[in-house]
Order: sequence, then structure tokens, then C-alpha cells
Amino acid sequence: MRGFFLVFSVVWVALGAAIVLYTQQMRSFLKGLVFAMNLRLWAIVPTVVGLLFVAGAFMVTEVFWLALIIGVIALTKGAYLALARPAQINSLLVWWFDSAEETATRLWGLVAFTIGVVLFARLF
Repeated sequence: MRGFFLVFSVVWVALGAAIVLYTQQMRSFLKGLVFAMNLRLWAIVPTVVGLLFVAGAFMVTEVFWLALIIGVIALTKGAYLALARPAQINSLLVWWFDSAEETATRLWGLVAFTIGVVLFARLF
């Protein structure tokens, strides 16, 4: 499980840095990635990641609270994507990819980067 957390933290650091540095290009890339698949199927990804984080929180105690919080948030996101009306999900995604301020997108990239660094640092 420690390996999963290490890989996940490195991916988040890289993704966060890319979003901060190349905001528009990453928006376009992620928009294409998200809209290429059925939105209901996307619910599986955060649900599985959330379950892994919650289970991993009990196996790797150095990151217990961080992993538990991230896991619960991911499970909540998975439930939202599975249960919300498709029009509501689509509206939220269109806003995020097309209308949200660049500053908000960069802030999210900075948050992802920071969480990745903290997760990585807590493992050593």
C-alpha cells in the first residue's frame, strides 16, 4: 500500500505542477479525457481510489488522517458522479473546463501539488 501512496503522490505532484505551469493546455487535455468517456463510468475511478485510500489509511499509519480524508472525499465524489443528474454533472464540468477563472484552476493545481508533496513527505 505504501507503493500505491508513493505513486499517487508523484502523480499528484506532476499533475499539480503541470496545471499551474500549463493551465490552458492541461484544461484542454483533461477536458478531452473526461468527455471521451461516459460520465457514469467516471464514478468508478474516484470510488476505487477512495476505497484504496481508506483501506490504506489503516495499513500505513504515517498518513492515516490524510489518507482517510482523501479517501472519504474521493468516495463522496464517486457517489456524486454515480447519483447526480447527468445534466448537472455536465454543467459542472463545462463550467470547470470552460468558464472557471484561470486563477481557480491554478489554485486547484497548487492544492494537488501540495497534497502530493505532503503525502510523499509523510511516507519518509
